Amino acid sequence: MGSNVISTVNSRSRPGCAVHCTTDPTCKSLLYNTITRYCQLLSVQMSPVSDNGPQTSTGWRYYERKFDDVSTEVSAGVTTAEALTTQFTFNCGEWHQFSGHWYLLDPTRRTFNDAKLFCSNQSPTSYVVEVQTQEENNWLITLSATHCGAPNEYWLNGFDTDDSGSFTWIDSQNLTTYTNWYTAEPNSPAEQCIVITTGYLGVWNDIPCTEQKPVVCERNT
Repeated sequence: MGSNVISTVNSRSRPGCAVHCTTDPTCKSLLYNTITRYCQLLSVQMSPVSDNGPQTSTGWRYYERKFDDVSTEVSAGVTTAEALTTQFTFNCGEWHQFSGHWYLLDPTRRTFNDAKLFCSNQSPTSYVVEVQTQEENNWLITLSATHCGAPNEYWLNGFDTDDSGSFTWIDSQNLTTYTNWYTAEPNSPAEQCIVITTGYLGVWNDIPCTEQKPVVCERNT
C-alpha cells in the first residue's frame, strides 16, 4: 500500500483527518486510527478485500472521499469547477451577505485571541462568527468549502468561561443554544475554544485557544 499513501500525519480527530484529505486534490480516501490518531491520506479508493485494502490492525477505520459540487472530477468533458467559474466569480476576500448578516473569510492561521483582534479591527468592526442556526452552520460550509475551496477548521466565537463544558457566545453573551458537536465533544475542560470543521459536515470540536486556525468574521450590518 506504500505507493498509494500520500502522507501520514497526526490528527486529533476523524474530522481533522477529513480536512487534510479535502484540502488535498489527490486524496481519494483515508485511514484514521482512533487509538494512535494517525491519519493516512490515500491516492486511491480501495476494496476492503484487496491486498492493499484497509488496515486490519486495532483502531484503523477506512473512509472514502465523496466529491461534491466543486469536485474537479471530469464530467461530460468539463469539470464542475470550471462550469461554475463560467457562471460567476466569487471573491473570497470580500464581505458576503447571508440572512441579514455579513461574513468575511480570512485563511491566515491565528490563535483565537489574535483572530478576535483581527475581526475587531475590520471596518466596520466585526467579531468571530457565532452560529445560531443549522442554516448558518450550512452557510459556513458553503462559504469556505464550496465557494472558496478552503474547507478547514475555523474558529467560532464561543468560550467555556468556567470549565463546565457550557459555551457562551462572546459577542452576544448568550449561551450556545444551537450546537453541532462532533460525537463525544466537548470533552476536555482544558479546551475552552470551539472550531467548526467545514470539510466534515460542519461538526464542532473544542480545542485549546492557543492553536492556530483560520477565521470567518461576522458583522450585523
